[in-house]
Amino acid sequence: MGGIMSRLTERVRYRALGGASMYDYGGDTSVAPSCSLDATWVVNNRFALTAAGAGYFQPSERSYYQRKTIYSISGGATYRPARRLQFTLDGIYRGEDNETVNRYSGSMVDYMRNQYTARLRASYQLQKYVSVFASGEYTIQETNRSVISNYPKDDWHRYLLTVGLMLRY
Repeated sequence: MGGIMSRLTERVRYRALGGASMYDYGGDTSVAPSCSLDATWVVNNRFALTAAGAGYFQPSERSYYQRKTIYSISGGATYRPARRLQFTLDGIYRGEDNETVNRYSGSMVDYMRNQYTARLRASYQLQKYVSVFASGEYTIQETNRSVISNYPKDDWHRYLLTVGLMLRY
């Protein structure tokens, strides 16, 4: 991918990327477009808002004759109440349009999968290059099974808690 990154003003930054992916799908080599766009508005020294979106094609990890079209959109807010302390809240939507070809019969099954994620993160800077953080994430996955009633149920709710040390160099 290639693109540009710039500032509209001193407080608004954006990045636009475009490109292509080449992969083998069902015995044929395919080239598919990819794009990504994000923007950040630094409201003041303590608060910033971010919005991002992307779209790309991806071969499946599960099946040779399957590919996915991925769409995602997210929004977030960052709040820094003190110089070393930072809180971030994000909301993310990811849609997957899955296409599977049965290599024996030639029939195709197409279904949509949606993921919704909410994430909260707190970090504290110990030194210039060292921070500790704690993060909590909740994700819901739903599959439109009206066309894939014979497929196994793939819906779930996931909680993820992470605590760690971040080194920046």
